Amino acid sequence: MHGGPHQAVYCYPSEHYDFWQGTLSQKDLSTATFGENFTTFGLNESNLFIGDVFQIGEAAFQVTMPRIPCFKLVHKLGDKTMIKQFLHSGRSGFYCRVPKEGKVKAGDAINMVNRDQQAISVHTALILYKLDLNLLNNPAEIFIKALSIEGLPPLL
Repeated sequence: MHGGPHQAVYCYPSEHYDFWQGTLSQKDLSTATFGENFTTFGLNESNLFIGDVFQIGEAAFQVTMPRIPCFKLVHKLGDKTMIKQFLHSGRSGFYCRVPKEGKVKAGDAINMVNRDQQAISVHTALILYKLDLNLLNNPAEIFIKALSIEGLPPLL
């Protein structure tokens, strides 16, 4: 597992591909261009919360954190500015742990199993990571809230 159990699965919203198609110089961005295990539809950084659990097929996935890209994305896309573009776009996708393993197949429905809307969104977690606190109304309160989320991976 790349990054350990909190980064066991990487999901990327299919809706973001149109943005990148218009931003990047590549002609065609095929599915899994961003290294995702699942290309999702309807789940994004704003409507998912850290700790949310959803099911695909027989398996369950718990949202743990936004993706923070590494050099591999730069290498794959051939653009030295990609990490900065990726972070500042807010289109990070999200990592999950797998509390229940099982069979999944392309086209399986994604069903929300447990949602904690008291937690912070993946988008807010990305803002906290980037320390772009001027985008938040009450950053100290959000930091305290984030630290109490059970689904948040431990700090290194």
